[in-house]
Amino acid sequence: MRTSPLPSYRRATLVVLAVAGIAAACGDAIPVSPALSLAPGSPRLAAPTSANGTSAGGSAVPAASGQGTGLGPELTPALEAQLNATLLRLRAADHLPGVQAVVRTAGGAAWSGHAGFADLATRERVTATTLFDAGSITKTFVAALTLQLAAGGVLGLDDPLSRWLPGFTRGPGVTLRELLDQTSGIDDPFLHATLLNALGAHPRRPWTPDQVLRYTGRPHFAPGRGWFYSNANYILLGQVIQRATGESVAALVRRRFLDPLGLGHTFLQGQEPVTGVAAHGYAAASPASGVPTDLSDGTSYLPFTSLATALGTAGALVTTADDLSRWAEALYGGRVLEPTALGQMLDFGLTRGLKPRWPYGLGAQQIAFSGRLSWGHSGLLSGYHAAMRYFPGSGLTIAVLMNTDATNPDATVAALLGVLYPPTATLAPSVTPVPPSTASPPRALRASSMNGRSRLVISSRVRRKAANFSASVPSTSAGSSRPQLVISSRVRRKAANFSASVPSTSAGSSRPQWSALCSPGKTGQTWRARSQTVMT
Repeated sequence: MRTSPLPSYRRATLVVLAVAGIAAACGDAIPVSPALSLAPGSPRLAAPTSANGTSAGGSAVPAASGQGTGLGPELTPALEAQLNATLLRLRAADHLPGVQAVVRTAGGAAWSGHAGFADLATRERVTATTLFDAGSITKTFVAALTLQLAAGGVLGLDDPLSRWLPGFTRGPGVTLRELLDQTSGIDDPFLHATLLNALGAHPRRPWTPDQVLRYTGRPHFAPGRGWFYSNANYILLGQVIQRATGESVAALVRRRFLDPLGLGHTFLQGQEPVTGVAAHGYAAASPASGVPTDLSDGTSYLPFTSLATALGTAGALVTTADDLSRWAEALYGGRVLEPTALGQMLDFGLTRGLKPRWPYGLGAQQIAFSGRLSWGHSGLLSGYHAAMRYFPGSGLTIAVLMNTDATNPDATVAALLGVLYPPTATLAPSVTPVPPSTASPPRALRASSMNGRSRLVISSRVRRKAANFSASVPSTSAGSSRPQLVISSRVRRKAANFSASVPSTSAGSSRPQWSALCSPGKTGQTWRARSQTVMT
């Protein structure tokens, strides 16, 4: 990685907290030009040229001997061209420094796209093997490893934490299962300004799990009596695994998962060497300068040493979208865990009565996109945002990685899914139109929440002032105790181009996160409302 002067790490820059507000902009721009290319090896799809001269292409590459239903769409050249165009459009509209995306079907084909820059200063472009930080998607590997060890009798899911870590006193009565499903009540040290300030004060200083856990406050509730997302849970699981096996989590994950599945571009920072070219992480652009902040400390750690080592087994994994898509296909397709263990991971009913922010199993999220159920996880920390979604109904997998913390990658997942399954063919099960009396004027769209716990990301380009569109907000998705918002739109004039993205629920807050409103004031003006979550 490029050596650069240390940036000024202020508290606001460190977004490994539980939640950040929604940033909205009207006409702001990151000074980068879109550039998209795909994984090499397939000349069968002619590369269309974008308006600014960049190109896109597609490839059908073998999947990792995955299992699936065969119900997914066929990745035809025409469909791949649409995926290419969609990724280019979203990258430009959201001013992303760089992005990777992979769509993998149960039939053994994959589309892989990447756009933008790994380093804005040197203009080094993102490639298919550029490494991104995956944040809390790390938890899916730790959860799978814990379940494997439990199946082998090395440890038990109902073991008290005190059996393995008697020196940790901030979680009396907690079991390993309660660490996995976030019902332990243990506090999240990354919510405390004292830790964040310490991380920011010395970005090149490495941290140990014990040093991080000293910042853990009092429990939020008795074990099993509530749901609270805490990164401490998975830092503790990493320590338990090492104590029970005598090996590091990185060594076990590599031997049991990465090497057998051929995931050669995935590494757990702080526990093993990382090889490859990495994308710098960028904090959101400031309104004053319009320029994003490069968070790199000049080392190989993403985003920088103190944060990567402090997160450890809770969020320090670096990987590629291709590796993530293969991991999701193998994990949720039944090739990693025995059926009983996988069933426990994907049992979302155990936490439903505790009203989690989203249905949560053992290191797994359940989220619906336009009525299509998905399993997976998201990840967000300073400078990076990631989403990994597997759709069990079709065996389809979508993985998205971004080197910015200002844009929700699930919006890209939704847009790519919309290409594969056009909205007219797959409407959400219970869509209630916005009443005319509360609808916004034709030149504006208001982001709304049905219960004060969900939030919305909207991205659109309107090329004529007179463009009319309408939006609808559905109710709770199948299996969820909270609404999953879906936006559908209709444009009544051909000259207008409007798109809406599907958001996720707000992370870390029970208060509504509102998107600001920007109205198009002239032909060609772009407006968008963007939401930001932290460390999901």
